[in-house]
Amino acid sequence: MNGIVHSMLWKLLERGGVQVSQFIVSIVIARLLLPSAYGAVAILMIFISLATVFVQSGLNTALVQKKDADDSDISAVLIYSVSIALLLYALLFAVAPYIAIFFEIADLTGLFRILALVLFPGAVNSIQLAILSKRMQFKQQFYAGISSSIVSGCMGIIMAYKGFEAWALVAQQLSYQVLACVLFAFMAKWKFTIAISVHRTKSMLKYGIRLLGARLVDTLYHNLESFVIGKAFTPAALAFCNKGKQFPLTLIDNIDGSVQSVMLPAYSSKQEDIMQVKALLRRTMSLSTYIVFPAMLLLASTGRPLIHLILGDNWMECVPYLQLFCLISMLFPLQTANLQAINAIGRSDVYFKLISWKRGIGVVLLVGSIFIWFSPFAVVLAALLSEIVAVLINIPSNMKLLHYSFSETMSDILPNLYLAVAVSLCGFALELMIVDDIFLIVSQLGAALVVFVLLSVITGNRNWAYLMERFHLQSLYKHLAR
Repeated sequence: MNGIVHSMLWKLLERGGVQVSQFIVSIVIARLLLPSAYGAVAILMIFISLATVFVQSGLNTALVQKKDADDSDISAVLIYSVSIALLLYALLFAVAPYIAIFFEIADLTGLFRILALVLFPGAVNSIQLAILSKRMQFKQQFYAGISSSIVSGCMGIIMAYKGFEAWALVAQQLSYQVLACVLFAFMAKWKFTIAISVHRTKSMLKYGIRLLGARLVDTLYHNLESFVIGKAFTPAALAFCNKGKQFPLTLIDNIDGSVQSVMLPAYSSKQEDIMQVKALLRRTMSLSTYIVFPAMLLLASTGRPLIHLILGDNWMECVPYLQLFCLISMLFPLQTANLQAINAIGRSDVYFKLISWKRGIGVVLLVGSIFIWFSPFAVVLAALLSEIVAVLINIPSNMKLLHYSFSETMSDILPNLYLAVAVSLCGFALELMIVDDIFLIVSQLGAALVVFVLLSVITGNRNWAYLMERFHLQSLYKHLAR
């Protein structure tokens, strides 16, 4: 058990460390580049991310899942992934001029043909990461990921400073994948072989194709938003949207992802007892929203001074997007907790149906938003509405499979919502009184922390007591409660 916890901590450090370092690098580069350069690369990443889904095809997960995976299985997956990468690169190379014409950006062809090269180290990396994950070598992933992120980030910053514009972002993306590929190769030691078993490979392909379908639906939906904004409006509008999205998504991935990573094994261990799964789900739902709700609304309230201080005047148009994506990110824990519990009891069929319905409705809302209100804000508002609908779609399955009623859900999350609103109101109120960005942000964070702790103690919030107990601070909690 200690080994699992130790590995989990390293995995969380690796994910958070790489994201935070890349986030810092992106902020520095953003101050050196115009939004239009960021928007051009964001358009290209739509197609790169879709191609990546096909290159990996779920086979990296199949390697982790297969108990007796050997060098022949790894070799088969490598050959398949690199072959698909080669075919897709040839396709992207050929269509690059037409994509440039479609989005009306003259310099897009060369950028695309170079950036698409990330498919090759990406294909190899997905396999090497699968090997390291299977061996529980998350510490090695951390060192390789952080090192690659820092070196590639420095390269991107230098090129941006030297005036290479969008090429700086391309160099950063490509160098990160190449450096990670080299470092992982020294860690994930295995022997390539041509003695491949067709029967064994076929079983992995069958498993991977199921994952491919789900990932493709999800990737298409999430990239449709960028595609519509990039085509219907301008690269700068897409840059503002993506940069506004980056702040809350980086935060939510680390906060909610950490909580869910800790609770998921607990779901699986209790999967035979629905009532225990329900109890764990309720705890996860309550604890996640206790942390995420205030964090997201606080980020929304500090959005204007934060963007002005970090990115400068050129990026102030991304503030409304940041605030909208904070509201969208608040809804993520309500979905991830439910879907993990449903998977834990073996109902992956229900999981796939829920994802399909949610993304289908999301596409209808997104396309309809353009006709009703021709604005990039309409696309993001449609995304917010689709997330609300997605939460509601979970309710019947929760009641049927987990006996988790809507009223119980509300009782678990509403106290945390009231707490978050109070925290954010303090932030918005201080913005009316303080002009200096640094002093304002420090004041907002300080006031939010005081209000959060005081209200948690006064209202007897069970999550506060739970965290105090987990971190062995019961005596402090009792003192505050008095």
